[in-house]
Amino acid sequence: MSVSVSGRCNIPDDIGSTFAMAVEEQNATTREISMNISQAAANVRDVNDNRNQMPAVTAKASQDIVQVNEAALT
Repeated sequence: MSVSVSGRCNIPDDIGSTFAMAVEEQNATTREISMNISQAAANVRDVNDNRNQMPAVTAKASQDIVQVNEAALT
């Protein structure tokens, strides 16, 4: 059985190329996960900001209702 030296030399190159592609795919996936986590964190901040504004909005709505009721009685 005869194996050429050039055939053996291509194997490490193929493994290296496959490994490099796998690492790049992992990097791309990690970047995408990171972006998704950042977006989720921004959305949570928005929800918290809106939640924190609710007491003031509710108080204003209550005042408006009182004014409408008073106007209706006069």
